[in-house]
Amino acid sequence: MVLGKSYLGEQSVNKVTYLSALALLAVGAAPSANAITWDFSNFGAGDLGSYTKTFTAGGQSITAYGSTMALAHVDLWYKNDGSSEQGLGLANDPQHEIIAGNFISLLMPTSFTRTYNLTLDSLQSPPASNPGETANIYECTSATNTGCKLLASLTGPPVEKDVIVTLGAGFNYLEVTDAAGGGGANVLLEAISSVPEPATLSLLGLGLAGVGFARRKRTS
Repeated sequence: MVLGKSYLGEQSVNKVTYLSALALLAVGAAPSANAITWDFSNFGAGDLGSYTKTFTAGGQSITAYGSTMALAHVDLWYKNDGSSEQGLGLANDPQHEIIAGNFISLLMPTSFTRTYNLTLDSLQSPPASNPGETANIYECTSATNTGCKLLASLTGPPVEKDVIVTLGAGFNYLEVTDAAGGGGANVLLEAISSVPEPATLSLLGLGLAGVGFARRKRTS
């Protein structure tokens, strides 16, 4: 009976050790998948001649769509003026940025992290006549400004602005708009980076806890 108990106890320890090892392996594999950056400031300059384009980094793809609030398509534009304005804009504005009434929708990877850091450029300082000018970021269920929910708002002055957002369940699109009623708060999408999800840290804790439990079982 003592041998039986010892054998069963060893099986339990081995199972915990095995599950802990799997959790640690999952954590070890996660950082490479979570370090991807789509840098739109490095894709050249000029009218792309299309309202849609797919960008790939680290084996993960984002598809961008240019549109207006009237759902008319707008060609995407690469802007890199060599000074402070760099990123993805739209071709129908003289400054080739995202102006009031326009937006860029982004179809995000569906089998990847749901949390992203967006870098926006070229937010202008709000004028006294319209101090509330902002750029808005939404999560949407389509590329045509439908089923959208506000995630974050950013306001000038004209420097790079970073914001971290997480797509909710059922939302696969991010949308970047200029919320300025009278223009002036133009926006460029400079970059998107994936952000490690809290679940990764949970797996790490689970793995370490399992290893500790297995060690205690051996010594008891």
